[in-house]
Amino acid sequence: MFNELLDQRNIGLWNKLISQFDIQIIETINYKLEFKSDSNSALIYVDTRKSKELFTHELLHLELRYFGLDTVTFFDFTKFNQYEEQIAYNLLNNIEHILFFDEFIKLKFNPKLFVEGISYKKVLDKQINQYKMLEKIDLKLYYTSLYFTLKAEEYYGEKRFDFLMKLKKLNKKYFEQCEKAYSSILDLDLEIHPNVQFEKIMKILFTE
Repeated sequence: MFNELLDQRNIGLWNKLISQFDIQIIETINYKLEFKSDSNSALIYVDTRKSKELFTHELLHLELRYFGLDTVTFFDFTKFNQYEEQIAYNLLNNIEHILFFDEFIKLKFNPKLFVEGISYKKVLDKQINQYKMLEKIDLKLYYTSLYFTLKAEEYYGEKRFDFLMKLKKLNKKYFEQCEKAYSSILDLDLEIHPNVQFEKIMKILFTE
């Protein structure tokens, strides 16, 4: 299986990560990283296609942990209902995508193969229109997650300006906080206490 997932582009990244983490690869129906900080181990799920691009995508999620940034520690998931939990994971996932997309390109992978799918216009319109009708979830969490879905997709080449302007009209204050946090994410230095920097970003989003 390793020969199908590794080549000269990602072998260096793989060797770096296995020097620090106990990594297991499990074949399933999709690609996903499951990181266990207490045992410094990781499960990487892959499907039968053995996509080097999507496997490397998961390695780059793990590389953030190598640098000391584990974004899931910044939410208390016990306070979320099942809908909010999914939304929070989506938010953090898209922030991580912004953080490592450039590295994916530096490794000479095709940017169009960075993720499995992109949100479609009808889906985005529906999500934006649902914002004022939602009752079972934290609206700011939903808004912020939607913003970073759009910004992540914009970051890797999709046209999302019109959707972002629709989002801005719904809540200008939330939008400005998201913009401020996004700028800080672009400036985040993974070599210098990334957890401290990320904590400040989360405060911009949820405490200001």
